Amino acid sequence: MIEIKKGTSLSLGRGFHEACEDIKLQKKFIIYAGKDRFPLSHAITAIALFDFMEILKEKKNNEI
Repeated sequence: MIEIKKGTSLSLGRGFHEACEDIKLQKKFIIYAGKDRFPLSHAITAIALFDFMEILKEKKNNEI
């Protein structure tokens, strides 16, 4: 599950948590306007957009 925040606020609504429970996800990310990467509660990682794009590139390269 990915939630994108326009600013640096990392508050999550009830809908995010309900969706994660409904589909039983193991990886959850909040992409935000900050520069750091750090864990939040319930297996959620806060991550900058640039860093998240790097993860996607690595995953794509490993599939080839």
